Amino acid sequence: MTLTDKLYKLIAKTVVKTTGHGEYFFARHVRKGLQMIVDKYVGKYRMHIDTMYIIEACIWLYGSYDQMMMKFLRKHVRPGQTIVDVGANCGAYTLAAAALMQNDGHIYAFEPGPPILARLQANIALNPELTNMVTIVPFGLGQADGQFFYKEEAHNRGNASLLNDDGIPVQVIVFDAWAEANKLDKLDLIKIDVEGMEYDVLLGM
Repeated sequence: MTLTDKLYKLIAKTVVKTTGHGEYFFARHVRKGLQMIVDKYVGKYRMHIDTMYIIEACIWLYGSYDQMMMKFLRKHVRPGQTIVDVGANCGAYTLAAAALMQNDGHIYAFEPGPPILARLQANIALNPELTNMVTIVPFGLGQADGQFFYKEEAHNRGNASLLNDDGIPVQVIVFDAWAEANKLDKLDLIKIDVEGMEYDVLLGM
């Protein structure tokens, strides 16, 4: 990390904190390819960072991702809950929710995209205390079982859709069938962020 990188981070953090704006602007324009491990994401967990991915760039710049969603999680997440994170990506929300649950409860993190799934798995592996609390489910969710094609946006790595004619083939399953097969009898909160397939996910619930 260069002095310029550190100065950029200081400016970005100051502007966003002072004005409440610019979070994604600075994350999009940060130098790509900075790689590191942060030790205190949401004050608690270790996390792999590569600034090529906008979510991870935000975490490096500001210490967290999506302040509005973080406020929502702080308001609604409690110890002992069962949470489903659909479109978990690298685990930004999964880890934030886990911190609020204080090692009491369970999170099912659905992520079908192989490149991002690998980053999610690596972040959970960095935090052994989460291995019994977070279950990673390597499937997408929809209104019917089937094969879809995962493709990342060319200029927004980590942001991907399954609504494509080509790409990496991934499996989509129906949540209700999965929940019954896995004897899920309690559900307190569901977060869904699946780039245009949200309604299909709901139809399978």
